[in-house]
Amino acid sequence: YQHPALEDGCTSCHDPHAGPEEKMLSLQGDILCLSCHDSKTEGMNSVHPALEDGCVSCHDPHSGPAPKMLPAAGESFCYSCHDNETEGKAHVHSALADGCLSCHNPHAGVAANMLPAEGAALCYQCHDSVTTEKVVHGPVAAGECTGCHNPHASDAENQLFAAGNQLCVRCHAEKEPLLSAKHTHPIVLDGCVNCHNPHSAPAANMLPAVGDALCAGCHDDVQALAESSRYKHLALDDGCGGCHDPHGTGTVRMLTARQEVFCYGCHEDKEKEILSYKFQHEPVASGECWSCHAPHGSSRTFLLNGEYPDSFYAPYTEGAYSLCLACHEQGLLAYGRTSEATDFRNGDKNLHYVHVNNGKKGRSCRVCHGVHGENQARLMHNSKDFGRWQIPVELTWSESGGGCLVGCHKPLAYSRKRAVKN
Repeated sequence: YQHPALEDGCTSCHDPHAGPEEKMLSLQGDILCLSCHDSKTEGMNSVHPALEDGCVSCHDPHSGPAPKMLPAAGESFCYSCHDNETEGKAHVHSALADGCLSCHNPHAGVAANMLPAEGAALCYQCHDSVTTEKVVHGPVAAGECTGCHNPHASDAENQLFAAGNQLCVRCHAEKEPLLSAKHTHPIVLDGCVNCHNPHSAPAANMLPAVGDALCAGCHDDVQALAESSRYKHLALDDGCGGCHDPHGTGTVRMLTARQEVFCYGCHEDKEKEILSYKFQHEPVASGECWSCHAPHGSSRTFLLNGEYPDSFYAPYTEGAYSLCLACHEQGLLAYGRTSEATDFRNGDKNLHYVHVNNGKKGRSCRVCHGVHGENQARLMHNSKDFGRWQIPVELTWSESGGGCLVGCHKPLAYSRKRAVKN
């Protein structure tokens, strides 16, 4: 590739005898070049630093192995001065398939780094605008695509500076502890972009929908249950966010407070009652109220998860005590004789069975046991209402059994090792 001026011979630039400038040139440096070529930098804000040494810093004035008398073609020439931004990277900007000049002017540009436009205006020359929705991500609104995307290459998809959530926490550092918390919304761990559009969206925080409508996008089963239930948890009036943090708080089920005290935030009366008991029902003590109560809605009163007779007399039938038997051994009520289904037995005679399977006089669990707690072991009542009568209840315990002193029958004793004859 030869300089076209050579078609007129060496004397088109050099005086054969003498000249005012070095090498008998009639003009010095770029002034000579501009006597034939138009200025490539006039009116531009950003000029290639290489031009400080003149046009010949890149172009040989006579000839070269590459077009325009350059010493090498394409980006291989650029890399003689600039580092290769794509070397070893997994994801390279597709524009670089056409070389560095697809974005950078080799002489000058109106924007920094000899670019033809600034920020997003440059990107939108090839990419569609991502600001079409009502709420726009701050960096996007500012036109700073390079706040998230490397314009050359990256190890992360879409030339992001980091993969997945690691990119988000570069700015949203307050959310980083969630990535290692014990209880974080699974959809968050899978990716913030499952809920938040990284560019723009119709709702605040770049969300596709507002409030419960967003949650229902994944939890449609919970929404259907709440809508179809006869009894709805009143907390639902405040929306999902009334109980759950959408990201996670480190507590189970992303609850907004520790599970041991969470329900007490609304049920203060139950807190006073339960804390007054010496013994508490195990799920109550651990704050797992949902073991018995459906937190969203139920077809049963008190939002119960299963059947639990509310009457004094309720003989055992299959399914009648499904709430209790969801945790407790089925044989507790189903078998008259057992050696393992319950410790409340006289020899192998199941005393739970005796109480609940007594014809029409079968007593429900609530007659003897408190559902949340009580002041006797095994959640036994100290007394029980029976019309206007307060039936006294007193249990004694031994290594192999115990005794029961109540108002409804004479004192009786039992032993698991050897049946007691009362």
